[in-house]
Amino acid sequence: MSLQNISSMKLKPSEHQSEPGQDQIHTYWTVVHTKLDGTQRILADFEHNVFPSGCIDKIHKMAFTDTSATELAFNYIALTADTTQTINAAQTALTGEISTNGLGRVQATTRTHSNGTNTTLIEHTFTLSGSQSDITRAALFNASSTGTMGPFASFSNGATGAMVSGETVKVSITITTS
Repeated sequence: MSLQNISSMKLKPSEHQSEPGQDQIHTYWTVVHTKLDGTQRILADFEHNVFPSGCIDKIHKMAFTDTSATELAFNYIALTADTTQTINAAQTALTGEISTNGLGRVQATTRTHSNGTNTTLIEHTFTLSGSQSDITRAALFNASSTGTMGPFASFSNGATGAMVSGETVKVSITITTS
């Protein structure tokens, strides 16, 4: 077969097409603020959110084209009090990321996946070491600073409101694929 014939060939559709809905990746966020008196406020309750385009590209690179082990997973959690940033796939950074009072970006303490489950849990409990006016959004990153932003969320049940030293904010992200 000549090169001319190869360049004009059309690809044959796969006989193994996935079923509708079987080719997706999702994140679901749960965020709980616990006051010093033990009362809790659920800011996000297993809410579906966004995968930025840069994250999807990084996942493809990590899973299929990288030949080195230099890529890090999306398991660093960052928080913000910003309410102006649009939540969409074009975002590349978390506007107004908090870096003080025990709320700075951190690698999640829980990073679990069981083979065959199609589910991963990324989770961390932040403990305030000072006061914070609010927390309204969170994002995953693949580095302790800068890096590529992964899935991120705006808390639909509102913001935390004023918080003081000793209170906690638990962020749980469940990632599912099908």
